[in-house]
Amino acid sequence: MVKNNVDRLSRLINAVLDFQTLESGKMEFKMEENDINEVVKEVQQMMLPLAEKKSLDFTLQLDEYLPRIKFDRDKIVQVLVNLVNNAFKFTDKGSIIITTGKGENFIQIAVRDTGSGIKEENIQKLFQEFTQLQRKVGGTGLGLSICKKIVEAHKGKIWAGAPSASKEGGFDKGAVFYFTLPIKERRT
Repeated sequence: MVKNNVDRLSRLINAVLDFQTLESGKMEFKMEENDINEVVKEVQQMMLPLAEKKSLDFTLQLDEYLPRIKFDRDKIVQVLVNLVNNAFKFTDKGSIIITTGKGENFIQIAVRDTGSGIKEENIQKLFQEFTQLQRKVGGTGLGLSICKKIVEAHKGKIWAGAPSASKEGGFDKGAVFYFTLPIKERRT
């Protein structure tokens, strides 16, 4: 129990420090040419034991024709791990799927689950600092806001949706989180 509490406090402190560093604009990014599909495969391998423990299908649907792009590999791994970890927290049966695809000048990554879903009115609250929609699962309430800051520092976008909520009127049909990374650096 003591070790669990120390680990929880360590995660909280690290999240707050990451958030403050990002907020102040002092986070350093190591922008190098990378293959996003390789990063996705790495995250899947890292998280497979959790999928097996919960008896969930954890699959990838990757566009094999994506160009290599510049991004900070470690920071994008952090984003993906956070999104996948959240999917596992809220999914008790079914599956989690990570997809990649190409848009006009961006690569889009999506993490889709068949979990408890998100109420439509809560989607806008997801990326706010220290916000948790369901207290029972724990966490700092900073993970998604950190993801947002990392993706935006890459000149990308991040958002969430509830794929089936509008059709069925419920919010137990899963969720999907998307983010994009530019293929060519955008000048702003």
